[in-house]
Order: sequence, then structure tokens, then C-alpha cells
Amino acid sequence: MANATAELEALLMQRSLTDPQLVAAVDAAADFRILPDAIVIKIGGQSVIDRGRAAVYPLVDEIVSARKVHKLLIGTGAGTRARHLYSIAAGLRLPAGVLSQLGASVADQNAAMLGAAPCEARYLRSRRRRALGCAAVSR
Repeated sequence: MANATAELEALLMQRSLTDPQLVAAVDAAADFRILPDAIVIKIGGQSVIDRGRAAVYPLVDEIVSARKVHKLLIGTGAGTRARHLYSIAAGLRLPAGVLSQLGASVADQNAAMLGAAPCEARYLRSRRRRALGCAAVSR
């Protein structure tokens, strides 16, 4: 195991990522789980977040429920807004580094919206319940 890892490290420093010997070493090396207790979830920007409240809120409810039992690592994609930014930036011939920052900023916005969704959902549910004369929602 240690030998395979050392060989892989040496090849990564010396070879192209398409080198056949490096590819074989990657296949031979054991996976190393950085966060073995965490479950990784990737929320797509275009496939989920761009579809709005009807798609996001049920997903947030599931994540909130799962969070009580599991350690979660959640990532978000950028979606259609990033594609639009890429198109504009490419038309302006902006460098690749700028394109990367633009896409990352949209993914960050999506993460912030996803993080705020449980609070907003609880707030909206509590307002709805009060309007119907129901007891206040806990939490």
C-alpha cells in the first residue's frame, strides 16, 4: 500500500495525466477517503436550483432530515446563470481566470441560497400557520 502510494506520488510529479503508467498506478492504488464519515451531495445548478422553489424546497426538507442522522458535505453547481456569464465573458475575450471566478461566484450564490432556504421555508410555514390560526412552529 505505502509503496503503491509512493509510486503514484512520484509519477504524478513526473508524468502527464494521460501517461499509461500513471493511469495503471492510479488503478492499482487504494482509495483514500478524506472524510470517511461524510456523505457527499452535489446539488446541480441547472438540474435543481434553476428550477426554483418547487424543486429546491422538497430537497432542502430531505437534507434537513438527513442532517440529523448523517454528516453531510454539500456542494452546489453554477447552472444557467454561469453559462450566461461565460458567454458574455468569452465574447469580451476575458481571460480564463476571470471565467473561473465568475462561475465560482455563481456556485457560491447558489450555496448561499440553498443554505438560507431552510430558514425561509420555516419562516413561510410559520406565517402560513399563523394566518390559518395554527400554533407557532417550533425551531
